[in-house]
Amino acid sequence: MSRTDEDRRQRELKVREREAAMREREAEARAARIASIPSADSYARGAPVAGRRSTARRGGWRDEVIGVSGLTILAAVWLITSPFALDYTPGDAVWNPVVLGAILGSIAAARMAGAYRETRLSWISAGIGG
Repeated sequence: MSRTDEDRRQRELKVREREAAMREREAEARAARIASIPSADSYARGAPVAGRRSTARRGGWRDEVIGVSGLTILAAVWLITSPFALDYTPGDAVWNPVVLGAILGSIAAARMAGAYRETRLSWISAGIGG
């Protein structure tokens, strides 16, 4: 066997070793990424998730629902009072914002009172435009 054949075989062996090491590192990285994906159960428990701010500091998703519902109540109050604040004329649709404001306000109040998981209320509220 000549010297060049032996050198070529050694280079091929080194290339294979490097490729195997690279595949191993990629497999480890893939496994780490998969391990970092939170389960649906961890979302339900409010567990901290990598890449998201911790909900433990802010009080969790219930406080977020209450905050959004509070903003919706403010919008509902504006809808109820807007026809009178903006001096609607009798020909204008005075009752449309008043009725929709009352509906949005009652939905938001129900969510603030404890109907946190009633997603149908959120969809109804979004459908109305709140």
